Amino acid sequence: MELEYKWMLPQDCTFQTVGSHPLIAEIVQNRTEFDMLGRYYDTQSHLFQRLGGTLRFRKENDHGVACMKITKEKIGAKALREEYEAEADNLIDGLHKLPDAGAPAALCEAALNEDMILLLCETDFHRSAWTLSIPSDAGETVAELAMDKGFFRRENRSQAFEEIELEFKSGDEAAFHAFCAVMADTFGLIPQPLSKLARAMAV
Repeated sequence: MELEYKWMLPQDCTFQTVGSHPLIAEIVQNRTEFDMLGRYYDTQSHLFQRLGGTLRFRKENDHGVACMKITKEKIGAKALREEYEAEADNLIDGLHKLPDAGAPAALCEAALNEDMILLLCETDFHRSAWTLSIPSDAGETVAELAMDKGFFRRENRSQAFEEIELEFKSGDEAAFHAFCAVMADTFGLIPQPLSKLARAMAV
């Protein structure tokens, strides 16, 4: 299950402002940089759209990952989703492997049995991913801070974007939610209620 908050930056705030602030800088455990090219798909019968789901194949520094998501709850900046990922060479390979990662086998089989899988749109962006160790009375709480900057693309159109995500990894969920509230207040972050797919489809 994926639990994350997604925000837009106010005009007077930058990634550097966030990353250098003691609230963040003092709890960073490690940092990783990714170039990400994500392509979003659906079947000809719009199977995933009807389920409120997402089917994606993404290259992360040339490493292929197939991903399926099904949204369970979406309130403002917060989203809770079923998320399944599998290393794969391409989307079809991924659909064969995703059931072993816990994805609904019937859904993967239904997609593979469709006459055509359609490319909807794509995202092309750079991600700075920082692992944070959030102080908590219940012990260590781990989250990943992702700072993304790049482009949405659909057909022959493109649109620049940048955003911040904070994803819960382990530990105390209450401490995670409390930290997200402090972070949003500290930097004046603006909730981003729309997924990357929804915004790319609007380009």
